[in-house]
Amino acid sequence: NVRGSLAGNLQLSGTLSAPQFQGRIQTQGFSAELPRAGLKLHDGEFAINGDAQGRLAITGQIASGSGVLHVDGSPGLAANAPLTLDIKGDKVLVAAIQSAHVVDSHALHITRADGVLALTGSVAIPDAKVEVEKLPGQGPAQASPDVVIVDAPPTAQVAPLAMNADIEVKLGDSVKLQGYGLDGTVRGQLAVRTRPGQPATGRGEIRIDGKYQAYGQNLSIERGRLLFAGTRLDNPGLDIRAARNIRSQNITVGLSIRGTAQRPVLTVFSDPAMEQAEALSY
Repeated sequence: NVRGSLAGNLQLSGTLSAPQFQGRIQTQGFSAELPRAGLKLHDGEFAINGDAQGRLAITGQIASGSGVLHVDGSPGLAANAPLTLDIKGDKVLVAAIQSAHVVDSHALHITRADGVLALTGSVAIPDAKVEVEKLPGQGPAQASPDVVIVDAPPTAQVAPLAMNADIEVKLGDSVKLQGYGLDGTVRGQLAVRTRPGQPATGRGEIRIDGKYQAYGQNLSIERGRLLFAGTRLDNPGLDIRAARNIRSQNITVGLSIRGTAQRPVLTVFSDPAMEQAEALSY
């Protein structure tokens, strides 16, 4: 649902593999929708300028929610041309669907040299509410990996994007998460690193507060930590203690969760000490 106006005065030269662009193209009143993310981008203004030496400069901005995304850089037209791009925004709405409402502030710097992209900068998420089980791709709608479509046309092989990324990600105090028994908040900071052909890793700590439902009871998370030490993002170390206090009997029972996300080790504890079966009954 694209809207807006575009005006330009340009001259093209060079070759198809190494084009040169001279002149100016400008958009005003640009707006568009991204339905999968529930976003309506608006009030966009962009300008692209080219000189006789084939250098391009792009500047502009577009609003999402109450935040504005700013773009400033110098992209090259050729496939391996040098590229620099700065993307900055404050309190930009990046997801507004039924299962996720996410606002972020970011300052990202993108460069390309010798065909390799490098992404650096920071992303802060001050406010988010995510219902994990309702996210697209979750639940029974997922196709089983055992399903084989006999007459399916061959899929085109797409070369992986060569990118080095080093991003600081900070979760604020209003990031709420629900699903799979958890109803709480997450906060903390990670240094995320990706390299071509390798899984993304992180360094830092994410802290969890709130309630966790287990064995039909609501347990309070007394200590919740996800630990990353150059660890794959999908397999942090766990240090979690969730307990139920029964004041009428002066009893505390709960779960201690150690190990890693892919190999968790659960232990039932109680105060005063009792048999595990008895603690589970509470």
